[in-house]
Amino acid sequence: MKRILMFLLLIGTRGFAQIDSTALSFYPLTTGNYWEYKETIFEYPYIFDEHYFSVEVIGDTLLTNGKTYKILKRAYLDSLYTDFCYERVDSLTGNAFRCNNIHPYYDHDEYLIDSLYATVGDTCYSNRIFHIDDSSQTLLYSEDLSDLFNQKLLVRKLFGITWVPGYEYQLAQKIGLRKLIAWSESRSTEIALQYAYIDGIEYGERVDVGITTQPQRPRIFKLYQNYPNPFNPDTRIRFNLPKSGHTHITIYDIQGREVAVLLDAYESAGEHVVHWNGVNRQGHAASSGVYFYQVKYNDSVVTKKMVLVQ
Repeated sequence: MKRILMFLLLIGTRGFAQIDSTALSFYPLTTGNYWEYKETIFEYPYIFDEHYFSVEVIGDTLLTNGKTYKILKRAYLDSLYTDFCYERVDSLTGNAFRCNNIHPYYDHDEYLIDSLYATVGDTCYSNRIFHIDDSSQTLLYSEDLSDLFNQKLLVRKLFGITWVPGYEYQLAQKIGLRKLIAWSESRSTEIALQYAYIDGIEYGERVDVGITTQPQRPRIFKLYQNYPNPFNPDTRIRFNLPKSGHTHITIYDIQGREVAVLLDAYESAGEHVVHWNGVNRQGHAASSGVYFYQVKYNDSVVTKKMVLVQ
């Protein structure tokens, strides 16, 4: 009986010792935590776009897979656009997961976005950009003290080693995601932390984009780059209309053949978002490759390129 009690005590002690609060602080998903980021997009040859958005942990939810996730709300500070994702951190394994609610061709209910108990030189099968399968690997290549918001904080730097074209990001101790950069042959996106409110402590200064409580009507017709891009299989297409008008959105393949019609309706002035889930007009999954989305609004036509990776 004593041996059994000693064995149970040993197992309990080991299980408790596995929880590393320092490592877990690199991704603090506590309800009420809040971040503000600057998003900068460069696209060849001359397109430059810049936005600010916030991410806030607004609560918990139990999803249909029986697991409890934190609800993360992303809101663009210069528009009315918002969306949500669901993430959780397993304190025993140090693994951070995101619920798989937009990737139906990946046959798991969640996917790994970080392994917080990793040490320098370790690789894990994770991806923060988008998840195709379980072959994506990320390398933790450094962990050093850095000057951040007038403090010396540990910063981890990670690099996607099997995802092409490429991405890298940084996690800061006590704060979370500090920076993320993704790039391809013709496009790069950088997300950089401006402000954070974490566990009652403020870091940096709030972003002021001059937005009043009443959002202003857009003055010009503008089509934004889809996000995410590349994508698998769901992406969002955002556009602004200065006044009401008939709007038609069509997806074409690289040979100019029509793949799908996303919108054909009379739309009101303001900001709009449509989704494409990578399915063609016949209801089949489109193959990997370059596609074009074209928006016709009254007498204006704008076309942009996107990449689907299956």
